[in-house]
Amino acid sequence: HYLVADLARTITLLPGDMIFSGTPANSRPVQPGDVVTVEVEGLGALTNTIVTGPVPIRDDCGAQPTESEEVLSTALGGDWEFRGIRPPQR
Repeated sequence: HYLVADLARTITLLPGDMIFSGTPANSRPVQPGDVVTVEVEGLGALTNTIVTGPVPIRDDCGAQPTESEEVLSTALGGDWEFRGIRPPQR
């Protein structure tokens, strides 16, 4: 419910709106120019190209991205150490 509350502070949510969050294992952060497609079976697909925003993300608005061993382990499928995948160098 925190995600929905953060979104509702900046946009109007209406009945039937869908919120997609999270990423599949072995994914990476998106970069400008990447194309992202989400699909709901029986409903359709939505494709968006990632662009650079006109202003940076405000640090006083919602939860900020973090990078930790726990976050990397979750993002890389939980067994990145055993598969020889190393986290990004900081």
